Amino acid sequence: LRRPCAMALSDDGDWLAIAELEGRVTILDRDFKVVAHLGDNPNQGHWANNGVPPDAWTEGIFTAPHAVQFDAKGNLYIMDWNASGRISKLKRVGQ
Repeated sequence: LRRPCAMALSDDGDWLAIAELEGRVTILDRDFKVVAHLGDNPNQGHWANNGVPPDAWTEGIFTAPHAVQFDAKGNLYIMDWNASGRISKLKRVGQ
């Protein structure tokens, strides 16, 4: 993990989401195996940087995820740590 900041457990207990300040969210299963890295930012200059301006953001790519939370439907909300404020919603698809 790259500087984990926060974690959230899905309501069914199947998934653990971990916000990593260094530009991604990791999803673990019940056995704590990595099943996905979401929004992995290849630009290390954006990692843990609260000064990345909105015009440098890319949809679906995170700069510095600082908070994460599931809703009752399994959708995931990610808050990037930056001076402008940014919350992303990732909709759960399939089962």
